[in-house]
Amino acid sequence: MQNNFQNKKIVFFGTPAFTVEFLELFKTINLQIVGVVTATDKPVGRGMEVKCPLPKKWAVENNIVCLQPHKLDDNMFSVLENLGADLFIVIAYGKIMPEKFINIPPFETINLHYSLLPKYRGASPVESAILNADVETGITIQQMAFKLDSGPVLYQETLTILETETSSELRNKLNKKALEIFPKFLENLFSLTPSPSVMEGGTVQDESEATFCHKFKKEDFDVTKEYVENDLKSIYKKYKAYDKKIFFIHTKNDKKIRIRITEMNSHEIQKILPESRKEILYTDFLKNYK
Repeated sequence: MQNNFQNKKIVFFGTPAFTVEFLELFKTINLQIVGVVTATDKPVGRGMEVKCPLPKKWAVENNIVCLQPHKLDDNMFSVLENLGADLFIVIAYGKIMPEKFINIPPFETINLHYSLLPKYRGASPVESAILNADVETGITIQQMAFKLDSGPVLYQETLTILETETSSELRNKLNKKALEIFPKFLENLFSLTPSPSVMEGGTVQDESEATFCHKFKKEDFDVTKEYVENDLKSIYKKYKAYDKKIFFIHTKNDKKIRIRITEMNSHEIQKILPESRKEILYTDFLKNYK
């Protein structure tokens, strides 16, 4: 495998913490990572402390060029072109790449996406699969195209979704599988003739089958309507999909209290966390709050 990767250079585009695992993998299999492109530093938390994405920290520790462009403009195009990469790899970068950027390397650009494309194109495929009570999802590696998640499929593998899995648990399972398959996939990729042969080897997506998913907002975590209607089935799906971040608003004596559901199963709420209070059993809430 090392011989196939000899002198192969990549630029990695990614922002979330989990993408560092892929950087470690690429380093282990002796790919030459000539650049890491990630989001800009941002203030986080109540203290609004400015922190950098973990891929930046990894790049600095490994003496690799790190780029944090506000936008992918002509100047950034020149910088990336001069890095001389054979391939761009994109995993949850967070920006739309113009077509001319996609086409810079000889092997162009590949993207890892956690759905069975063309289903669930967009920002929240893992959460959407759970919200829709799907029994399976998967890993797709696609040849990137300018239109969102629409490029030819180069590799796809199906995984089962367990009935109790939260989005973080499912994402961890998908990460683990993707890390397993990536070395062999890249070995096969680099054995091919560069573009356009690589593009011709992919399976074109059926646009009529495409579905889309949006980036979730805090208001999506509000299950007050479902709670009032005692729709436990919907509440449980959101509890899993939003990784236990859901809440409902309880009103008593004209006072509204935000209550987070911290533990539940498919047929009952077990623990809650009332605003500015300690976690309690839901049965105690029913006795004392209502």
